[in-house]
Amino acid sequence: MNKPFRILLAAHDAGGAAILAALMKKYQDQYTWFPYTCGPATDIFRRQGLRPRTVKAQDKGEIIDILQSKKLDLVLTGTGWGSRMEFDFIQKAKDLQIKSTAFLDHWCNYRERFGYPGPWQPHLPDYIFVGDSWGYQRAIKDHFPKERVLKVENPYWQAVAESIERDTGKRAKPRTSPKVKLLFLSSPMAPHAKRQYGDERYWGFTEYDNVDDFLDMVKDDPRLELSIRLHPAEPKDKYAYLKAKDVRITDNQKNDLIKDCCDADIIIGCDTMALVTAWMMGRRAISYIPGNKLKATLPQQGIVRVRSMQALKRHIHLFKKKDKVQYQLKSFFTQAFPKVLLNLN
Repeated sequence: MNKPFRILLAAHDAGGAAILAALMKKYQDQYTWFPYTCGPATDIFRRQGLRPRTVKAQDKGEIIDILQSKKLDLVLTGTGWGSRMEFDFIQKAKDLQIKSTAFLDHWCNYRERFGYPGPWQPHLPDYIFVGDSWGYQRAIKDHFPKERVLKVENPYWQAVAESIERDTGKRAKPRTSPKVKLLFLSSPMAPHAKRQYGDERYWGFTEYDNVDDFLDMVKDDPRLELSIRLHPAEPKDKYAYLKAKDVRITDNQKNDLIKDCCDADIIIGCDTMALVTAWMMGRRAISYIPGNKLKATLPQQGIVRVRSMQALKRHIHLFKKKDKVQYQLKSFFTQAFPKVLLNLN
């Protein structure tokens, strides 16, 4: 009888963590899992009923000890900006000749996650997993070695789609309230710009500027109501100063994203994956990125892209509650994870 495949998961950033947690939950009984997390990933795993072990993000010695003690068949990581933890697990796994792979979430900055604009290809794991045709095309365009980019199911998006389909009536039905409810999906834009470029206003705006724009818009139009949903990497008190302005702040750790989208008519964000969830639900999803310095990377054509407050106001003014947005899942890959594992050399 073959021994169960032994897989270590390493995650810090929210996007990759959501995929890895969904993957472990789906195949929990088929493999022996060793999930290690820090930062936002820890709560994401716990919300799935999983029990990750926390690791210090900067402790390379601890990472080496972990890898040497588990007799692993594979190290599978997320990728991101918030920490080097995932990057370090890949590099130490390579040093110890343990097979490694990273599951790419989102559709941008793929090379940057491995050290670009410096040398980045030497830092790649043995394999790269992508869960949809958009991600595959982006990886190939960014010169990832084609033979190392593998198409595999994305269980996170599968779970989102299944959750939507289970309650199609409720989630597709337009709201009847005379108010037009706006939900802003916040992202830590300023900290990311500060860390990458040394200037939190490198893109010409921050998430705080966006919120100020929305407050002015709501003040000028009594039909509108504003809520804000925090990103998993943002502190709960980030927008505490808005309490006196009758703005509802949603804690992402307590409120389900799909429920928050159900309660809104129009969902606005910069370039966050949560906009894709809103689009899949048939809600009006708008990517609002002021100016022209930051490129919009969400590839789904059903997501509206606007570059100015005037354009945003125009889209909101023309919105009708009976509007429906069509989405398609054919771009998401269906290659089962166990089958992909069998083909790893």
